[in-house]
Amino acid sequence: MLTLLQNRDETETGYEICSLLSRGTLKPKKTDGVWTKEYVWKSEYFKHFQPVAFIDTNDLEEAFHFHNIGRSDKVDNIVSSHRSMSVGDLVKTSKGEVFMVEPAGFTKVKTS
Repeated sequence: MLTLLQNRDETETGYEICSLLSRGTLKPKKTDGVWTKEYVWKSEYFKHFQPVAFIDTNDLEEAFHFHNIGRSDKVDNIVSSHRSMSVGDLVKTSKGEVFMVEPAGFTKVKTS
């Protein structure tokens, strides 16, 4: 079972975090002529995210598919309305691991 968390904070800070994460946790950065990726997630962002749905699978890609095509037999909504799973959302596993939805795939989020 996976839990989908979304940024439901409608304050200015919540919107800033949403904007920052809209392209994922890794941001291209050029240092001394070499392109690298800078990790932009901060653990303090967790407080802006709330659980919105439970998804009956342990596979991240399958969860994305189930949630976004509306498999009501696999998705148990916690809140009455929320958007589709998209870049910047978090998925928490039953083991407590947290992954961010990226433009392509998922990245494990540092929780400390």
